[in-house]
Amino acid sequence: MIELAPLGIPAIVCTPFNAPELVVIGGPLQYVGKLPVIGAPIKRAAVLAVAKRFEHFAQPNIDAGKALDVEIAGTLLPSQVAHVAAERWRDAAWCAATGEELRTLYRHHAGAAERMAAFLLEPVGP
Repeated sequence: MIELAPLGIPAIVCTPFNAPELVVIGGPLQYVGKLPVIGAPIKRAAVLAVAKRFEHFAQPNIDAGKALDVEIAGTLLPSQVAHVAAERWRDAAWCAATGEELRTLYRHHAGAAERMAAFLLEPVGP
């Protein structure tokens, strides 16, 4: 959750592959998935193959080049997600250390909304 990162709030990021054939993909693969009988298995295989190429799915982890936010992927059950979330958020040391790393990672973005608003509200021309 990129919105939480600058605030220093660690997140649990879930990338479920319970039904990869339902993922919306731009381009021809989206239409291949609509072919009767063979479309869904082809799209499912393609989505899983492409997903293997990514080390991280969470934007803060991509930006940091390492796992800050916890990522869980695969065929997920709500109980798995709840267990991981409870385990992580009970760990005060992890929350504090990860929160500080996230704030540091995005510190140069601090005040961006105010800067953008000021720029948009500046008078233009005579």
